Amino acid sequence: MLALKRVKFSGLLLTVAAIVSIVAGCSSRDPDISDGLKGSREDNFVTIAVAGDICEGPGGATEGCMETGDLILSHGADWVLLAGDAQYDDGELEDFEAVYEHAWGRFKAQTLPVPGNHDLYDSGYSTYFADAGLGNPIPQNWIKDLGAWSVTGADSNEVEDAADFIQDNFPTPDFDIVMWHHARYSSGSDHGSDDEIDPLWDAARDGGGCINLVSHDHIYERLTYEGIHQFLVGTGGGEQHDDFIESDLVTGSEQAIAQVHAVLFMDLFRNGRYEFELIDVSGEVLDSGSGTCEA
Repeated sequence: MLALKRVKFSGLLLTVAAIVSIVAGCSSRDPDISDGLKGSREDNFVTIAVAGDICEGPGGATEGCMETGDLILSHGADWVLLAGDAQYDDGELEDFEAVYEHAWGRFKAQTLPVPGNHDLYDSGYSTYFADAGLGNPIPQNWIKDLGAWSVTGADSNEVEDAADFIQDNFPTPDFDIVMWHHARYSSGSDHGSDDEIDPLWDAARDGGGCINLVSHDHIYERLTYEGIHQFLVGTGGGEQHDDFIESDLVTGSEQAIAQVHAVLFMDLFRNGRYEFELIDVSGEVLDSGSGTCEA
C-alpha cells in the first residue's frame, strides 16, 4: 500500500505589491512560491489552473505549451493542477529541462502533477517534479489541502494501487477534487472512454468525490455522471493530431470542444461553491459556469 502524504495549504499567494500593502494580515506566505504567478488575492477562495497534455518533445511543435504557460502567468492562479503528460514523448529528464522548464516550469513550485502515459512516475517525471508543490520525493499518489478543499492526485497507470489509495483515504472532511490522467468517460476520437479506469471512478464516486480532473484525449469535455462533475482538459499545448469529438457524445456530456489550446481556471470558495472558465490562448472564454460541492 502506498503511503499517504498530506500537505497542508499555508495561505493564498500574493504579489510583492499586495504583500507591501497588507503585510500585517498575510504573514504565512509560503517562501517557496515565487512572485511570478499571481494568486487570487482574496480570503474566501483559491484559484486553480488545470490542464494536461502539455509539451511536445524537442523538435516538435512546442509553441502550444509556451502559449498556455503565458496564459497562466497572465491570468494568475494559486496552484496549477497538471493532469498528466507534461512532457512528450517519454518524459525524459533532458526533455523536461529543454522544453517544459521554459513553458510551465516557470511556476513549478506551485504545480501539483500526476503522471500520464507519456511521463510515467519512474521516468524523468519523479526527478523533475521533486521540487514542485508536493515535496521531495514527489509521492506517486497524494492528497493536498487547499483551504476548505482537498485535492487527491492518483497515478492512473497503476489503477489498482491508485484505487486502493483513494478508498483508504476517502472521505475527507473537505470538498473533494480527484485528479488522474486517463478519462473514464470521453467523447474524444483518439482514446475515448476507458473502462479500465472503473476502479478509480468507483472509488471516487463511493467516497463522495465531487470533481474529477483528467486529460489524455487532446480535447475539452465537461460532463456530469453518477454525481461526479468530470472536466477533461487535454488542451494544455500538445499537438492536436486527429483529436476530434465523436458524433455520439458520451452520457452526461454537457460541452465538448476540439482543436484548441486552453486552460481551465477554477475559483474554489470556502462554502463549496466553484466557478470555472475555459480560456484559450487568445484570451477567449470558451466555456464557463458554476456549481456546488458538499463536504
